[in-house]
Parts: sequence; structure tokens; C-alpha cells
Amino acid sequence: MQLIRRPLLGYENRFSAGVLKEETADIIVPDSFPDILNIIDTRALACVREKRITENGVELAGAVRVSVLYKPDDPAFTGGFNTVKRLEVVIPFTHLFEQRGVHNDANVFASVSVTGAGARTINPRKVGVTAGVRLDASVFAPYSHELTVGVSEAGFETLLKQAKVNMLIAARDKIITVNDQIELPSGRPPIGEILNVDVRPSAGEVKIIGTKAVLKGSAAVSVLYQNHSAEALALSTWEQEIIFSQIIEMDGADESAEIIANLTLSGIDLDLRGDGRTVDAEITIDAQLLAFSEQRMDIISDAYSTVFDIAPDMKEMSLYTVPESFSIRAQARESGHIEPAAHSIIDTQILLGAVEKSDEGGNTVLRVEAIAKIIYTTEEGEYACSEIRVPVEAAVANPDGHGVSANVRVAGDVFAGVTADGLEVRFTAQFEGCLTGRERLMVVDGIRGDTETPKSDDGMASVTLRRLGNGETLWDIAKRYSATQRDILAANAIPETAELEAGTLLLIPRKR
Repeated sequence: MQLIRRPLLGYENRFSAGVLKEETADIIVPDSFPDILNIIDTRALACVREKRITENGVELAGAVRVSVLYKPDDPAFTGGFNTVKRLEVVIPFTHLFEQRGVHNDANVFASVSVTGAGARTINPRKVGVTAGVRLDASVFAPYSHELTVGVSEAGFETLLKQAKVNMLIAARDKIITVNDQIELPSGRPPIGEILNVDVRPSAGEVKIIGTKAVLKGSAAVSVLYQNHSAEALALSTWEQEIIFSQIIEMDGADESAEIIANLTLSGIDLDLRGDGRTVDAEITIDAQLLAFSEQRMDIISDAYSTVFDIAPDMKEMSLYTVPESFSIRAQARESGHIEPAAHSIIDTQILLGAVEKSDEGGNTVLRVEAIAKIIYTTEEGEYACSEIRVPVEAAVANPDGHGVSANVRVAGDVFAGVTADGLEVRFTAQFEGCLTGRERLMVVDGIRGDTETPKSDDGMASVTLRRLGNGETLWDIAKRYSATQRDILAANAIPETAELEAGTLLLIPRKR
């Protein structure tokens, strides 16, 4: 006697973890630069450049680029203009998420975000910088379960049940390099010096064609620059969206699958041409895709033999599930009093912290604290910067108490304006992620007993009359009397599609 088995393939989340890191460095003002009078603002951009699986866990390596914008203490250098100088340092970082037992066939998904940046003047020729970085890592590994689907010999009865499970069926990542030539709009002054760059990659539509995912995405590039025209030395901003598409192999997925896509910045390089109106951009993005779909499977939940004295060996099969995904937009708005008073807004950057989760009344509430860093001009024409903390939250329906995996990004434009007593900022935060859980199924994993010697039927009646008890099924009756469900239905002239009620009198023939 042999059991008929087939493999059940899928992916599961082996572990997820996050950490807040604080990176620090000192910057020495180059000899060709003037002394620092005061620091206007500090900006930072982080990227993950490498993901490694080691015997001790998962290691992420990357860098955070910190730009310090300052006002020079040298009237001769400024030429009478309100000039801003930039100091830059690239701080490399690594972090090991300790988790033994991660195999090389697993996929590591990672994300990084800047949670804050600051600088302090040590002396007019030296500054100390600090950047807060949030690192998150998730490991998705393949698994295979042997699923019993039948018995190769006659005389064995099996109880089949159909299970429907939203399973994770593929996890893939791919490094994408996007090259584009960005033209400054005609109404903008030419670029003299790029002071800061911010890049926000985001996934759009994703479709499965065959076993390939077609990803359409975009990268919003924001540039803060200094205009070196003859009329003035002023700060200007410029934002452009770069559209791209990419094909990613998704073995194991089919066209019915739903895709969750996360894009993480891996690198950015801008090359300003001599005309000051054209920038060659090279952006490197780590595209990370999960595919899940509803899988229908027939499982054997019980077995017996009309011929042999056997019993099933049962096991619990635990499947990682993704009941559903979500994408929720939350409108954020906050105002704050500032000193000195603002005259006009130059640039606004939004930094997003870690997503905090709490279960409240059948919902999972997602919360994040954002920091809006706003560069503005004062009434006296000086540059200044202020920070406004903005709480943001959204609720995900979760009545069954599933786990929740979520990230957040800024979607669309950021608006900042001058109010009677300060500044106001408005933006849209988009929470994206999925519910996660475990589906546990009891299945037949083997048969134990004597499958060589038929069991004795001495003392057994050739027919038995029996009423169906409360909570009893036809399967229970057939198994108890070593009959088959088909024979019982035939002996009682009951159609196979009929639903039997408790108390039904049944004639149970002995299996011969």
C-alpha cells in the first residue's frame, strides 16, 4: 500500500525586524570654503547598497549622505548676495540582524528611511553631524510540504476536504537602474550648484504575464539648488517624476496572483551639465515583490480500511497566509509657530519615522510621526529652517486579529505655506502592506497497522440498522461499521447529493 503525495510549494516570512540607528561624523570645512556663520539646515538621504545572508543572520550595508547648508561668514565671498554653501559627508553603515538558520535560498527584503538629521558648529571650520536611520529587514524563504492526496490500493476510504488558503507563492527582488535626462523647465532659473537631492521611489501597477511581473514605477526627484544667474544668488527647488517599467521573473506565480511591491533606494547619481539646465540622473532601486493568491487544495483529513485494521497518522500542517493587502491614504496637516517669522517658503522635506501598530476595536491602527523640515526666507531676506512634527494615522480593518506588515511613504505633492503666526504643512501619507497569519490544517501523513492480513469479520452482522446521531456524519457511521458511504446510500436508496438529518434510520450493509 502506498500513499499518493504531491508537493505543496510556497514561501513564508521567517523573520522580520527593524532597528533605529544614529550615524555621526565630523566635517572639516575645505580650505577653499569660507568660515561658518550659522547653519541653515541639515538634510540626509539613505540607501541600502548590499544585503548579505551570513551564518549569524542578515547583514545590511548602505550609506547615508548628509548635507549641511550654511551661511558663510565672509562678505567678500558672498559678493553682496545671500549665498548658501554646502558641506557633504557620506557615512557608511552596516547592521547585522541576528537570526541563525537563514539559508542562501531565502530572499531578503530591506528598506531604509531617514528619521532625522542635524548638525552643530564645533568651530567656524568644523561641524558635527547626526543622522537618524531606520532599517527594516524581512526574510522570505521557500518551503515544501508533502501533501497526501490518495491511496494507491482498493479497500481504503479517504475523507477529502477542500481547503482555501491565501498563500504566499513567490518572493523576488531585482536591482533596477534607471537612467534619464532631466530638463529644467524654461521658467526656472539655471542651476549653479545642487545643494540637496531627495528621491522617493514608488510602485504603480504590477501585472503578471505568464511567469513574469511587469512593474510600472516612478521616482520623484526633488532638487534644492542655488541659482548662479547674474541677477541674484538665490535658492530654488525643482521636482520631476521619472517613469520607468521593468520585467521581473516571478517563478511560481500565475496571472491570478496579487502583487505587493516595495521599492527601496540603492543609489543616486546626478551629473549637472554646463548649461545648468540639464541633469543626467542615474537612480538604482531595489524592487522587492511578493505574490500571493488563493490556493484550493484537497486534503485527506481521515482514512480507514474496509479490509485491514489500520489507523491514520495525523500531522498539523502550518501554512503562512496573506489574507489580504491594503493601501490606505491619510491626509496629514499641521501648523506651528516659528521664530523668526517667515516671509516665503523655499523647500519642504518630509521625514517619516517607524510605523507603530495597535489593535483597537477590530481595527489595527497605524501611526507614524513625520517631521516636516521647511526652509524659508525671513522678513529680512535671510534663510532659516524650522521643523514641524506631524502625527499621522490610519486604520486597517482586522477583526480576526491577524498580524500586520506595513510601511509608509509620502504620496504626491507636499504643500507648505506661511500663516499669521507661523507655518502650515499638508501632505498625503500612504500606508501599504498586508495582513499575515497562519492556517493550520490537520492532514493524514501516513497509515499504520497491518495491511497484509485482512481483519476478521466474525461476529459481525450482515446488516445493521442505525439512526444517525446528533453531530454524526455518514462518514462516521461508515468508518465505525467498516462500510462505505456509497454502499450505505445505495442500500437506503438515498441520492449522493442528499443531506442527512439527525435521526435518519439507516440500513448499514457489511462490506464483503
